[in-house]
Amino acid sequence: MKQFLFDELIDIFLRMEQRNKQYFDIWDRLDIISHLIECTSNVDLFQNYKIPYHPSILSNNNDLQLRPILFDLYFFHLRHQIVNETITTNLINKGILLRLPKIHNRNLKSIVEYIFKQLKDYFLVRMTALLLCEINMNVYILNDVNSIISTIINEYLSIDQQSIKFNDYLQLFLSTIISQKSWNFLLNLLKSEIFQYLNNEWSTTLYCLLELKQIQKQNKYLQLCHQIQFTISSKNDSSIFPELHKPYEELREILDTCIKDNTNENQWQLLLDWIELKLNSNSIELQLKE
Repeated sequence: MKQFLFDELIDIFLRMEQRNKQYFDIWDRLDIISHLIECTSNVDLFQNYKIPYHPSILSNNNDLQLRPILFDLYFFHLRHQIVNETITTNLINKGILLRLPKIHNRNLKSIVEYIFKQLKDYFLVRMTALLLCEINMNVYILNDVNSIISTIINEYLSIDQQSIKFNDYLQLFLSTIISQKSWNFLLNLLKSEIFQYLNNEWSTTLYCLLELKQIQKQNKYLQLCHQIQFTISSKNDSSIFPELHKPYEELREILDTCIKDNTNENQWQLLLDWIELKLNSNSIELQLKE
């Protein structure tokens, strides 16, 4: 109900502010950031504010009392707006060129800049990923598409070889494509001519980090989407999920042993013992959000 009322109020406010305009795209809706901040009684709440783009940001209930809920509603309003938007190169270019909205209270400039940058960056990355899911990469090779991809890669999607995980924007980019299409679509995209042409080093490096290493006894009837290991890198020092490696390897070895021991009437006892051990263990190796 709160979200519904907030959405209606935003639409009413925008129509009152610009009476001659019939439609407001997602970037038009960023103009009201300073107005919303002025409606917040305690601006100190924005010091460490992060837009709730992932459930883990809201995982701690104690933090909810310290969040500017008005801006959580604002983010969800904008995210829903993308569902109704037709993602085009013109829309993304408009976002790339977008400047800070008008600020009525100059004392709030730093806060407006902080919130504006988070929202702009998030939606630019997500919309670029959505655009790549819709266009035909073999036909739709235009200068504006090339320019957008190059800009987004250089600005947001860098790969740190020393880090054990991808940055937040790269995770958002990859997860958006996978959720909209598939894991295979993503890998094929990285190996496509346009990506190899625009940034061969970046696309090849990313492909190598994400590709599935074929096991010796590959079951031809087993699809990639049926395999747990498609989310686990073969190198635990460059994995997106480094904490998952230990339990995953344990389970993989136990399953392998049980399958090979097919002459034993208690073939799966080792697996049952392992499950029982984990159920009765007090140690928490993974957080719930992981």
